[in-house]
Amino acid sequence: MNKIIRIVKIVFTKVFTAIIPRDEGVWIIGSWFGKRYADNSRYFYEHLNENKIKYKLKKIIWVTDDENIIEFIRDSGRLVYKKKSFMSCYYHLRAKVFLYDQNFEDLNYDFTHGALRINLWHGIPLKKVGYHYKKKNKKSYFQKIIFKFSSLLITRKMDFILETSTFSGKLLSTAFGIKTIQGPYPRNEYLIGSINSRLTQQEGKYLNILKETNKKIIFYLPTFRDKCDLQFLGTNDVEKQHKVISELDELGYILVTKVHYAENNDFNKISNDNLINLPSDMDVYPFLKITDILITDYSSVYYDFLHLNREIVFLAYDLEYYINDDRGLILDYDRYTPGEKVYDTDLIVKTISKIKNKEIDYSIQRLEIKNEVFVSNSLSDFVYRLKCAF
Repeated sequence: MNKIIRIVKIVFTKVFTAIIPRDEGVWIIGSWFGKRYADNSRYFYEHLNENKIKYKLKKIIWVTDDENIIEFIRDSGRLVYKKKSFMSCYYHLRAKVFLYDQNFEDLNYDFTHGALRINLWHGIPLKKVGYHYKKKNKKSYFQKIIFKFSSLLITRKMDFILETSTFSGKLLSTAFGIKTIQGPYPRNEYLIGSINSRLTQQEGKYLNILKETNKKIIFYLPTFRDKCDLQFLGTNDVEKQHKVISELDELGYILVTKVHYAENNDFNKISNDNLINLPSDMDVYPFLKITDILITDYSSVYYDFLHLNREIVFLAYDLEYYINDDRGLILDYDRYTPGEKVYDTDLIVKTISKIKNKEIDYSIQRLEIKNEVFVSNSLSDFVYRLKCAF
């Protein structure tokens, strides 16, 4: 039934936009299923609004399901609508360009057909994503007929995914089966100071807390596991966790962490004065910008951190399991992780101490990977490339 409703919406969209053509000056942006103001979509939205006249755009509209996001954006005098509201549906039918960074649920997708759709995506793959990971589900005979019929209505010639280089483009095009278009990640432009973004009240609150500690910042950002629970700092031993956090304090560091948005675990129960656990829906980039050392495992966030050329520690306590029994990796782990590898919780503090004393330096390796994964493109070039894709 849902498939039939979608087909009706698509037919309506095609008829409407045949009578009233889409407007090249109207662009719509969404992010993370309509639940977050974050990531590449957020910073591209900020950039477009700051350069609206330069790009000759009439309306740049954010769509969301979150009332707090609506209030925050409206306070800045910019356009935002509830994703499935009347005004959102109207502008979905009028817009020529749609941008998102997770999947089609970021938008009111059924009203986007015939427009240019750009997936800004949210990370260069190290772990398996898309077709590299998913197993095809068997469809019934009836489902196959409906799928074929809807496929005739849905054109994919106007769909692209953002690549940061030919290297990342090959990974993403095979993962998602669509064409790529090259440009920089807007969130990285924010990291290096090319884009400004007004902080939310919650972001400002946590950033002020960090500033008041007068300590250097270690940001622990592990990715999610599909088939098991994440072990915080590589262990379920609470005493070990507190020992690491306290010893980092003695070295002059505060530990900040945020569980991946897709992770089920909640580590807010770990109470320590030297630990700040950010809400899982919070955007990491305002915090990554002031981070001194990043600790991660298989998360693509470290690629972005390369723009700041600061040390990275890879806490891969379950590497063999993750490769063979969980999501798995697309790339060779040792080759594409320019930082110290740690496989045991007991070695975390020792590694951080070495970094503090400048006994560890992966700056050359970081530059090599950065130059392979990212090419020098400006956001202005990317916008004009989008306009040429109409």
